[in-house]
Amino acid sequence: MLLVEQNVYAHLSRLSADYQGGFWDFIDLSNGGGYLAPSNSRGYRIVVEGNGFCGTLDADCAGIVATLFALSHLSMHYPSVARLADRFHQLRDFACEHPDGNLIFAAID
Repeated sequence: MLLVEQNVYAHLSRLSADYQGGFWDFIDLSNGGGYLAPSNSRGYRIVVEGNGFCGTLDADCAGIVATLFALSHLSMHYPSVARLADRFHQLRDFACEHPDGNLIFAAID
């Protein structure tokens, strides 16, 4: 779990110059998944060079995006750990129902 946590922090750091560290919340989802999100209520300007996304997301959405990137990266790096891919899919399913799901998917696609 520490590897996932460190990757989430690193991904948000790469995606947003606004992120300067801080406290994070661990959010458990009813479908068995979960994600990390910064504890504050500020927005983060997110820039994804790979897909051209540039926009401001609240802390919750920025956390979802960073966690999805981290889980995707780790599941590719450790393909024998099926739980990483499972958690990615659970979070992605949750993002589909999120009120800002369109922004989340614009950032990760």
